[in-house]
Amino acid sequence: MIRSLGRISAVLLKIVFGLTIGAVILLLVTTTGLRVGLDLASALTDQSIRYTEASGRLLGHVELRGFVYEDLYVKVDIDHAKLALMMPSLLIGRLQVRELDAGDIKIAIKHAPKKEPSEPFTQLPFPLIIDNAAIARLRLQSTPESSWLDFNKVELSAAWFDDIVDIDHLATDFMMFGPIKANGRLQFLPDGLRIEDTALHGPGDFTLNMLIGYEDHFEADAEWTRLQWPPSGEAMVTSKKGHLRAAGSWENYEYALSSVLRVQGVDMDAVAQGKGSLEALDVASLKAKLLAGEVNARGRVQWSPQIRIDAEGKATDLNPAVLAKEWPGKIGGQFKIATVFPNDQPLVKFDADLRNSRLRNYPFNLEAHGSWREDALQLDDALLQSGASTLHASGRALPPFDISAQLRSPDLGQFWPGLRGRANLDGKLRGTLETPTLSAHGQADAVGWQTYSARLIKLDAELDARGSSMLDFKTTELQIGDITSSVHLRGTGTVNQHTLDLDVNSKPINFHLGASGALNLKNRSWQGQISEGKLAPAQLGAWTLEDPAELFTNLDGVTLEPACWDSGDSRACFKIVKAAQGEMGFAFRVQDFALAYFKPFMPTGWTLDGKVSGTGDLLSRSINTAHIDIATTEGRLGVGDRSVLNFKPSSIKLFGQDGSLISTVDMPLEHGAVSMNATLAPGEDFGARALSGQINLDLPDLGWLRLLTREIDNATGHLQGQLQLAGTVSDPAFNGSVQLDKGKLRLTTPGIELSPLNLKITGNSDGKLILNADAMSGGGTLTVLGTLDAKAEKTTLHFDVKGDKFQALNIPDARVWVAPDLKIDVVGRKVDVTGDVLVPKAEITPTSFDSGVGPSSDQVIVTSQGKPATDSPWLISANVNLKLGDKVSFNGFGLKAPLTGSITAIEEPGRFTTGRGSIDLEGGRYKAYGQDLTITTGRLIFDGGPITQPAVEIRAERKPTDEITVGVYVRGTLDAPQFSLYSTPTMPQERQLSWLVLGRSLDESTSNSDRSAVSAAALSLGLSGSGLLAEKVTQRIGIDEVSVGSKPGQDTSLAMLTIGKYLSPKLFISYGVGLFQRGYSFRLQYDIGHGFKLQTETGVESGGDILYSIER
Repeated sequence: MIRSLGRISAVLLKIVFGLTIGAVILLLVTTTGLRVGLDLASALTDQSIRYTEASGRLLGHVELRGFVYEDLYVKVDIDHAKLALMMPSLLIGRLQVRELDAGDIKIAIKHAPKKEPSEPFTQLPFPLIIDNAAIARLRLQSTPESSWLDFNKVELSAAWFDDIVDIDHLATDFMMFGPIKANGRLQFLPDGLRIEDTALHGPGDFTLNMLIGYEDHFEADAEWTRLQWPPSGEAMVTSKKGHLRAAGSWENYEYALSSVLRVQGVDMDAVAQGKGSLEALDVASLKAKLLAGEVNARGRVQWSPQIRIDAEGKATDLNPAVLAKEWPGKIGGQFKIATVFPNDQPLVKFDADLRNSRLRNYPFNLEAHGSWREDALQLDDALLQSGASTLHASGRALPPFDISAQLRSPDLGQFWPGLRGRANLDGKLRGTLETPTLSAHGQADAVGWQTYSARLIKLDAELDARGSSMLDFKTTELQIGDITSSVHLRGTGTVNQHTLDLDVNSKPINFHLGASGALNLKNRSWQGQISEGKLAPAQLGAWTLEDPAELFTNLDGVTLEPACWDSGDSRACFKIVKAAQGEMGFAFRVQDFALAYFKPFMPTGWTLDGKVSGTGDLLSRSINTAHIDIATTEGRLGVGDRSVLNFKPSSIKLFGQDGSLISTVDMPLEHGAVSMNATLAPGEDFGARALSGQINLDLPDLGWLRLLTREIDNATGHLQGQLQLAGTVSDPAFNGSVQLDKGKLRLTTPGIELSPLNLKITGNSDGKLILNADAMSGGGTLTVLGTLDAKAEKTTLHFDVKGDKFQALNIPDARVWVAPDLKIDVVGRKVDVTGDVLVPKAEITPTSFDSGVGPSSDQVIVTSQGKPATDSPWLISANVNLKLGDKVSFNGFGLKAPLTGSITAIEEPGRFTTGRGSIDLEGGRYKAYGQDLTITTGRLIFDGGPITQPAVEIRAERKPTDEITVGVYVRGTLDAPQFSLYSTPTMPQERQLSWLVLGRSLDESTSNSDRSAVSAAALSLGLSGSGLLAEKVTQRIGIDEVSVGSKPGQDTSLAMLTIGKYLSPKLFISYGVGLFQRGYSFRLQYDIGHGFKLQTETGVESGGDILYSIER
């Protein structure tokens, strides 16, 4: 029995074990087992787990749909999810999720019921490893009343062991912040959750350390670099670096922030501190250093129960020149901003009061009070003041408009850099963009900007899109370039029917145009006709519009139907069509059109005579329909009444054929001819179309060259050649050559003749032009080899200039021969010159000094039109070594000496030409005061300063006897030399002067003429620095005038030392003592006003005068 019971027990154990194993296998490897497990879990959790559908198996992939977990604290909704577990890891007590792929997951935190305190949750009962999780959308709600936070495309790889969570990879797309990536560590502590060295990468790179307590307490420390907002696109705000500290409860925490920012191009350092809660953030203080100044502010940002932003602050010493150098200043004042969001749209109310500021060295004030909402800007009151100029505005400044403004400016330059003049303007604008009403009345006087100016601008306008309108605009003495004109525009009528009259009076042309039409404000277009017109060029026949011409214009282009004009027997018609893409077509027909009408576009003094007739049509984009056929009568190109070029009847033709464009030019001249034929091949790409054809040139008479410039006295030779066109439109090339053989050119200023002069310009397949030229002058030669590369990014020229004994100057004052070896490179506007110039021979024989007075450095040279002379357009850099040979001499003004030495001249754009080196004059003779002085030392020293201001050192002496040597020593700079005397043996200065001038000592028996000679020498040598002496003495002892010399017309022996002082602004006295003769003078001068002065003098000469001065 017992044995039977044992057997039965064994069988039952086997059955139980088998059923257990079967149940486990059923749960793990079947879908039914998965559902049973989920149902069991739901029963054990009091129905906290629910699902709609479950499939798969735990030993494979599990797929759930409509899965819900809900308890007293949280609700989790998963619409669908696929899950793969590593079941073997359960054997070692781990739950490892190999793969999780979920759709939408919603996690909502509930208001949990109060319960007894318990031990805080710090770890799972088993390790959890997530290898790869992907969630399409994760939505979190921290409280039932709060908004949902959306996280899209969540990726996660993490592990939770004990109380540590290591996040290897977390990525998501979070609402407005864009893509965010993170990695770091979380630790569950008894008092809270610690976030350690967690790196976030999104709009910037963040490092976060944080403790979140279980008892509503947290501490946070965050640093960031390379922050940008918005996260993508053009950044409005960037932060190079920043730091945030915060601590407290979620309902009451304190924070401190510092950051280096760039907001809309403005760099600033900001520091802020304050308090916050879950509903708002209070900014107790915000200090930002920007624009070389500072802004201090405080405010509040509230987001619950409704969004509101309030701020107020003060700006100090902001300098706009940091952003725009033309606007230096110190701006300061107070501001206040209040923002609310009714209907989720911002409403901003603002008050700004910037007082006692300066802008561009003018007093500056700004007061503005108003509000902004959506597309509405309301200015309750705004006043801008710069200097004595004011701009006042009030009303609605965005459509629909209802704003008025007043401008009062005695100096427009106070408002904007470069503006000139004064202006008063009153304006009102009402209505929408489609139906505006504008009233504007004002006047500006002596207005100018850059090179434009006008004596008067006056505007009276009453424009009403729904009623009658009036416009009257006029300007007088309007200066544009070299043209001065007056403009008067008048208009009356309604938007749908109005007339316009324009009158322009100027020196080159007067014209009147009358138009009528209608304006379509909705389509931004105008349609009508030019009803009348008259063009009257100066000294030429007037043109009158024959019939009205239709005109249409809008934002896309302009169309002018044929407008025909006549002037006597001449007639001209044209049609213009301009498309929105910038393409423009035109057609014309002219009959006996005088070429003289082009005179306003030619250089001053030039004339063009002859007539032209022909037609042209370039309206269509099709080349096959394009044609131009123009023919001229006989004519001439001249300067004044002198003919430069006489031409016979000529023609220009252009037409399209089979996709090609063919052009011919035939211009027979009185002496020679110019002709061209060219073909532009078909092709889709206009720039890649091939060019072919040739240019022929035959000019047997070059006498016309002397009419182009006065520097050419005479020119002869035969210029001829032929160039073949090749390449493409965007990359043309020229093959062939143009040459001048046995030419002769006489130059006026240098006085030389280049004979023979040979020139050859050759084109090659690379598109470069090669220049070879050689010439002879004074028995020497000069050769020039040049290359022009027009294909380079900037047009490039290179010249090699070499010569031998070439006479460069042949005038009565100088004859100079040179041997240059120079390289000249021209790239765009930049010119670079390097090399050597040897002067083997020069004879410099000046006969007189120019009596004119050169301009001082502070003078401005103006043209005949009263405008400043423009600087050279070339940026010249040079490093040239000038060396004087052994046959260079100077003979003039009493100086006869050989010149030797060398100078290196250096020039850079925007700087004075400098020099290094020296020129020696030793061994020469200098005749002064009737005596021949031997130059024992003579040097001009160039030490790197301006080449026009070399240092000078000269010793010139004579030996009146074998035992006595006297001389003059000159040193200093060439424009301010210092003189002194020396002698052997040493003797007083007056004796040195006597031996130098007379060749003997000065005694009582010396004649008056000898004394005068010595006096003159004293004044020229010792007293020539009296101006500098006077300046130094007056500065040191307070005397207003010190002078040394004689009166105009007096002998130099009567020279005096005179000192003077103003006893009052109108009373001046002076006292003088004779230097070479006994005597004194006392002078009194009194200003009696209106340019008159009363003067008396007592001394060697006595008398009185009434002086009248005119200032010019």
